[in-house]
Amino acid sequence: MKFNPMKIAFILILAAGSIYSQGFSQVSWVQTAGMNDTLMIKKLVNIAIKNNPSVKIFNNNIDIAESDLTIKKLSWLNAVSLSYNYYPGFINSGTSGSNGDLKAGIGLSVNLGALFQVPLEISKAGENVKIQKNSLEAEKLWLYEEITKRLTALITGREMVTQKLNKLDNSENTLVLVKYRFEKGEETLTNYDGAMNEVSESIMEKIKAEAEYYNSKASLEAILGTSLESIR
Repeated sequence: MKFNPMKIAFILILAAGSIYSQGFSQVSWVQTAGMNDTLMIKKLVNIAIKNNPSVKIFNNNIDIAESDLTIKKLSWLNAVSLSYNYYPGFINSGTSGSNGDLKAGIGLSVNLGALFQVPLEISKAGENVKIQKNSLEAEKLWLYEEITKRLTALITGREMVTQKLNKLDNSENTLVLVKYRFEKGEETLTNYDGAMNEVSESIMEKIKAEAEYYNSKASLEAILGTSLESIR
């Protein structure tokens, strides 16, 4: 049997093209999602707010700040002290002093330093609560912007893979036609070799496009805190 390197190369390239011209795995809702799909973006933002660790940290900071504010409000009790004195020995002796029949006493003392400091501490704690809440709102705005960018990148990657898949299909069909014409002596070896190179390049471009798509998918999942497959 005569060895034909061109035929072997054709078979190998066409086989590779057949493998890589298969569709790639996509999440069902990503196939139909649009770049300006505000409802989907809001849905993804709500999922991120629920799952993203950074949002949980901001919520914890708010809880801590509110607890601190409550403690600061109760610190009024430290500025004022009330004492009650009872003299059982004095009463039992049956005698009286210069103040008559004084049996007990109530004392009230005020810490002036604490009296002026407490309102400032309460105000400071209250401002900290506002800061933590504003930080959470800022994080939500950032999530909306970032999710929009990453979803756009994912959809762009999806379209790019589709384009590269179509290009691979076309280059395969061209190769089959050029081979047929070459064997009939109607096409040059240069064009035959160029058609095979075109298939090889199309395969590599599709592999690269798929890698970028899956990187975009992983990036979006990282900010959502869950897989895209779990979203319905």
